Amino acid sequence: MKRSLLLVTIGLILIAVKAQGQEWVLITLEKEKSFELLVDRQSIRQLPGSIVSASVRYEYNKLYVGERAYDCRKCGPVKGISHTIISEEFDCKAKKLRMREMTEYYMDMAPHTENGTEVWKQPSPGSIGEILINYICIQRKE
Repeated sequence: MKRSLLLVTIGLILIAVKAQGQEWVLITLEKEKSFELLVDRQSIRQLPGSIVSASVRYEYNKLYVGERAYDCRKCGPVKGISHTIISEEFDCKAKKLRMREMTEYYMDMAPHTENGTEVWKQPSPGSIGEILINYICIQRKE
């Protein structure tokens, strides 16, 4: 009975994700394998000028869920963080990015959302930010 309920729940979640039109694509696996970085290809939008917006997902590996998980903003222990979705903007000409909104999803609590910033940041060479800019700017929809 529990297994059937679990399968039905998983099926409904998959239907809900598909209905929203999300298409999460794996971009990279962090070098220490603490998280996977995905981009929703359906969310990539060309804005005025060289600006592109997209949704980015950090999927934390099960090894890091619970006491061993960490919150990138605080670098401290977090209980049950499963993933983070960030709405970001990318300036493809200047090679900069900025966070518009971030929502952290926990296994045992309600999601936590915070607003982003107006400040554009230049990512370090070889960083996750640089990987994102390179991918997003190639995938952008004109």
